[in-house]
Amino acid sequence: MPRAGTHWWCSRCRKAGPDDHACDAHIRTAGGLESLIEERLAIPSPASGEALVRVEFAGVNFIDIYKRTGLYKVPLPSTLGEEGAGTVVSVMELPMSVPGTATMGSY
Repeated sequence: MPRAGTHWWCSRCRKAGPDDHACDAHIRTAGGLESLIEERLAIPSPASGEALVRVEFAGVNFIDIYKRTGLYKVPLPSTLGEEGAGTVVSVMELPMSVPGTATMGSY
């Protein structure tokens, strides 16, 4: 799965240009929709025992709304969405994952 807090290649950016960055939607303070921040990030290389996954579907649920509004306290900044499905892009010393493999997980 991706490193905690980062969702790779948002669909809006993928349509607009090459896969040269990742997009992350997070909060730095509790609040309404205005507290959501979208940020472009460099695509990392996986470390030993990690896989880089292009997240194509991310689950955002009521718990994420509770976190955003401050009802559930989370360390800030915090990325919302705890489930994802996508495709393995690259691996580093991880024999059970092969690039091109569909995967899903909860993190």
